[in-house]
Amino acid sequence: MQRTLTHLADREFDVAVIGGGIYGACVAWDASLRGLSVALVEKGDFGHATSANSLKIVHGGLRYLQDANPVLVRTMIQERSTWMRIAPHLVHPLPCIMPTYRDGNLLTRKPFMRTALAMTDLLGYDRNRLPDPEKVLPNGRTVSRAECLRLLPGLDPAEVTGGAIWYDAQIQNTERLLLSVVIAASQAGATVANYVEATGFLGSSNQISGIRARDIFTGETFDIRAKVTINCAGAGAGEILKRVGGRPLLPELHLSKAANVVTRQIIPDIACGLPTAGQVTGETGQPKRRTRQLFVVPWRHFSLIGTLHEPMEENGGTLAGNLLTEKQIQHLLDGVNLAYPGAALTLADVYHVQCGYLPAVPKRKASSGVTLLRESIVHDHARQDKLTGLITVVGVKYTTARVTAQKAVDCAVQQLGRKAEPCRTAHTPLYGGQIDRFDDYLAHALASSQPAHRGIIQHLVQTYGSEYGTLLGYIEQDARWGRPVATSSCTTVAEVLHAIRHEMAMCLSDVLERRTEAGAVGLPEAPAVHLCADLMASECGWDAARRQAEIERLYSSHPPFCSRPAEQPKINAHSPDGAVRVAYQQKRHPMATTPQMPKGITPSTSKERAEQPWQLQMFQRSLKKQLKLNALLDFMGETAGQRCLLVTCGDNTGALNWYLRNHGGRWHWGDVAGAHLAEMSQFLGEPVYQLQPDRLAFADRQFDCIVSIDVMEHLQDDAAFLRELRRILRPNGRLIVTVPNGDPSLLANRLKRSVGMVPEVYGHTRAGYSLAELQASVQRAGLIVTSSGGYSRFFTEMLELALNFGYVFLLSHRRTQSGQGGIAPASSQELKTHGMAYRLYSLLYPLMRQISLLDRFLPERINNAVIVSARLPEVSA
Repeated sequence: MQRTLTHLADREFDVAVIGGGIYGACVAWDASLRGLSVALVEKGDFGHATSANSLKIVHGGLRYLQDANPVLVRTMIQERSTWMRIAPHLVHPLPCIMPTYRDGNLLTRKPFMRTALAMTDLLGYDRNRLPDPEKVLPNGRTVSRAECLRLLPGLDPAEVTGGAIWYDAQIQNTERLLLSVVIAASQAGATVANYVEATGFLGSSNQISGIRARDIFTGETFDIRAKVTINCAGAGAGEILKRVGGRPLLPELHLSKAANVVTRQIIPDIACGLPTAGQVTGETGQPKRRTRQLFVVPWRHFSLIGTLHEPMEENGGTLAGNLLTEKQIQHLLDGVNLAYPGAALTLADVYHVQCGYLPAVPKRKASSGVTLLRESIVHDHARQDKLTGLITVVGVKYTTARVTAQKAVDCAVQQLGRKAEPCRTAHTPLYGGQIDRFDDYLAHALASSQPAHRGIIQHLVQTYGSEYGTLLGYIEQDARWGRPVATSSCTTVAEVLHAIRHEMAMCLSDVLERRTEAGAVGLPEAPAVHLCADLMASECGWDAARRQAEIERLYSSHPPFCSRPAEQPKINAHSPDGAVRVAYQQKRHPMATTPQMPKGITPSTSKERAEQPWQLQMFQRSLKKQLKLNALLDFMGETAGQRCLLVTCGDNTGALNWYLRNHGGRWHWGDVAGAHLAEMSQFLGEPVYQLQPDRLAFADRQFDCIVSIDVMEHLQDDAAFLRELRRILRPNGRLIVTVPNGDPSLLANRLKRSVGMVPEVYGHTRAGYSLAELQASVQRAGLIVTSSGGYSRFFTEMLELALNFGYVFLLSHRRTQSGQGGIAPASSQELKTHGMAYRLYSLLYPLMRQISLLDRFLPERINNAVIVSARLPEVSA
């Protein structure tokens, strides 16, 4: 992508786009893909103004249910999926929470949020149809007061009744996303240029035929002829319209100053909506709660907090004269501290301020607040103002930029009076987005690289996606170009050179703030600034004066009250920042001991059940397996966006795998026994590997979550198995282990022995483990136990015992205790052999289910299976 201005003036375009923010970029990309000739100009750098200010959330529209606008909510849900589809390396799932209160407005009350979450899930019924399991978004849910306060320990507990959890998506790097759209437009044939200002329009009072343009660097002016001009100038769109002489043009634009700040991290792992106080007070004279919303988003090991909205002074001044003051930023921090006292933020904690402008409705005289536009506007001046050749786009959010661009280009095609191809942007990957399954793609890239380069590879894949090989080419040419520009940065010299040579970086700030991540969280450290300035001076032919001017301009663009972190963490140093790792545990089910339908199972009619694979049919008639799945889901918490491993030992048809995969995350499957692996693999559509328990075939630190289901009791050296699981677990990763309760005093265990169902029949080397024994074993392996419990009480266990006894001694006619064979059908052939018995069991299952409900009346501490959840410390011993 090169900046060649002569190409803008030597032809007539179908469409000229003013503004290189996210909306203008999407318009140019859409129009180019439809076969239209397109010119795009931006008076600064791409994304330097309005688009530079973002909380980096791709919304599903939950908040717009209060407007009774399900169409907008549905649109935003669809666009959220679209961005994850076309930019899989940059957009990842993001869990969110908002506390609910006893008082306040309707939006902060638990019954409303419960209803709103259900409606949003219903409107987003198809949100999980993407091929990438990393992009799965679980259903929203409400949580208890205790759980909310555990997730948000700094919250003022007064009047908190619980919380609402839902899932949106986060853009890891909005600057790279926007640039990817610009590059995609250029590759589709658009002529694009930054630092070109539209100074006026060509044409007459009723026909626009292009724009007058000026090169910011040289001052040279030239004309860009176009049949249709689309005004996507963001905050400057109103100023652009004033340059059309003769009469005022709609829409009348009002602006709000907006700011987000980057601070030290105050809430990890999960984004949080904080209802906070506004300008009003209650009867006691104290500020009322929940009159406005602030959002705290975990981003690059920091917190991104916003958005502060202030009315723009209508004093005839320029946009640049309406920047936010130190006092206004302090007001934002005061609001956060009021809603979340544990934050205790001061100006010294502010590392970066993102400022911009958003469109607002006309301000009422009696109101000092700001009411933002809810939906973007596509204004067809030909239809509404009798001025052909001109369209104005007023954008509101990143989320809807693509679909708004689609509407604008549809309008342009109508004005052109020609037939064009339909919109293709919803399914066309962006530059770097040619990835089907991101976790698999990243794992393959890491496995194919040298161990010493894996940190760089991971950073490049997460930033450039499928185009990361282009950057590797620089490093292969000169190994020094693989070095970071500073010790606290992952940005390499190769990225700086690529930005200058192929991404139209014209100024120092272009490289540091919008091409690379060197300035992502504020002013880069001095060595990075000077190194990049030296590289640009060498590549662009700058003299010493220009170099120094660029450095001074960079420093002056950052507020003087912003601090630098004492130690800035490396961005993307270990895990994908956008795919937030959620380590919290879901609220335990009050009736977790009752064989209720697991959360991953959709209840089905008898006809629908008959059409299911036999593995799922059997699972839905297994009381203990349903309890096991419920317990696992409770202890695992959220796995969306995580790399997970399930290890089993023979007694598995693949149904558990199927339900865990639907829960979210990128799963890998292994079995120690190695029985029926081919049939399991065929059912799952993915390989199931036989594993050696003392030498697992995975590299170190591969998984965020590992689940071991009833494996340890089969092994002679269970300690070696646990050490292997610890080796392949990532720092702060979770291990969930289930085993039978081997306590010989349990009535169920005594009855098992009395009828000959001893450990050898099950293929066990020991009867099992008590909860204390399992906890001790896990701790000896170097992990920290975080929670423990059990499932399957007496009546469920006795029903399971009757079924196992019947299969082993009556159907299979086994007279020995050799452990040869399973204790239940584990293959289609075995099920077919005992088809009559299975049909009889199916008839009796409803009665058995009712019997199992008697477990509710037994003490909770008496469980015949135990489960432990543990965590690997950040710095393992």
